[in-house]
Amino acid sequence: VRGLNQQATMAQKAVVTLTLPGAEHSRPVECYFADLSATPSVRDLKIDGLVGFEFLRQMRFSINFPEKQFYVW
Repeated sequence: VRGLNQQATMAQKAVVTLTLPGAEHSRPVECYFADLSATPSVRDLKIDGLVGFEFLRQMRFSINFPEKQFYVW
């Protein structure tokens, strides 16, 4: 994984099973895991995770930024 400052961070790839509420079937989704705590641009931020387009395109979702809520339906 390479950030805006071009500093690289190692990431591990895994395939996890995605099961959405109300879904009849689950499906495999490729995920990448990396420790971002050493990245200078995020040291002062609390980041629980990053969600990419490959994940988001598989469902309907809404993000309420003021309330810090992520909804999936």
